Amino acid sequence: GLPMGAAMARGEPGQLAALVSRYFAEVDAFNTRALTDASTDEEADALAEATYRTTLRQMIGTPARTPDDALAALDCLFKEDADFKNEYGGAGLFGRVVTSLVDAIKDYIVSTGRQA
Repeated sequence: GLPMGAAMARGEPGQLAALVSRYFAEVDAFNTRALTDASTDEEADALAEATYRTTLRQMIGTPARTPDDALAALDCLFKEDADFKNEYGGAGLFGRVVTSLVDAIKDYIVSTGRQA
């Protein structure tokens, strides 16, 4: 990939922002397909595992390196309130994602504050 400075100079989203964007697209696709294709809970779980849950796992530990990354992490936390609410520090998938996103935002703010 490009060095992070080159990506930032060109206004490209960082890795975390791309994952968050992909996650929302996959959730939308899941919701559309699950309503029509998944007739059982097991089928819905398999579909979720094949789409957005994989992306959630990839988000864990991905740092916020650009302003777009930090904003995408905040968007994810606020848009996914129903699933993510009160999950900070939880051991489940959503809890690990929420904790990782909050940590990424905090680390980004600290790192940009030190550069000023």
